[in-house]
Amino acid sequence: MFEKLEILRPDLKPMFGKLRKVEPEIVVEMRKRHPECPDPYWAFLLERGAGAMEQDGEPFFFEDRLLNADSELYCDRQIYQNGAKGDVMVFGHESMGTAYGFDTGDGWKLVEVDEFRAVTPLELTFEEFVVGLVLCYPQIAMRNENGEWVDGVGARYRPNG
Repeated sequence: MFEKLEILRPDLKPMFGKLRKVEPEIVVEMRKRHPECPDPYWAFLLERGAGAMEQDGEPFFFEDRLLNADSELYCDRQIYQNGAKGDVMVFGHESMGTAYGFDTGDGWKLVEVDEFRAVTPLELTFEEFVVGLVLCYPQIAMRNENGEWVDGVGARYRPNG
C-alpha cells in the first residue's frame, strides 16, 4: 500500500530513511485496543514505520503508537471545546507542533490539532494524507480534489507534475 511513495517525489527519497518499521506483534496488540482505527494506518506502521520523515530540517514525526491528545499529549481537555467530537488519537505531528490524528467520535476521521487546540477535520483518508504529505512536502495536504492535493494555503499539487 505504501511501498511506492518514493516514486511520487524521487527528490525526497532520503526523507524515508529515519522511519523504522513497527514489529507486527506490537501492531496486533495496538489493533486490539483500537479496532475501529483505519487499516491503512496499521499498514503504514508495518510497511514504513514510525519516526521522522525529514528532508532539509522540516520533519514530520510519525509516532510508534496512537497517543490520546488530551491525556498524553496536551494534558488538558481544550480539544473538546474546540471541535473534537470524541477522543483524538494522534499518529503524528510536524515541526511547528501541529498534531494529526483520528477523531474517534466522528468515525475515526482525520483531524488536525493546532497549537491552540483547535480541531480541523481533514477531507482525506489516512492513505491520502500520507500521499499528500509526500507530494506537498514540506507543506501538509488538507484535502484532495479530483487528484490534486491542496495544502492549508490553497496551493495545489499533482503527482508527477
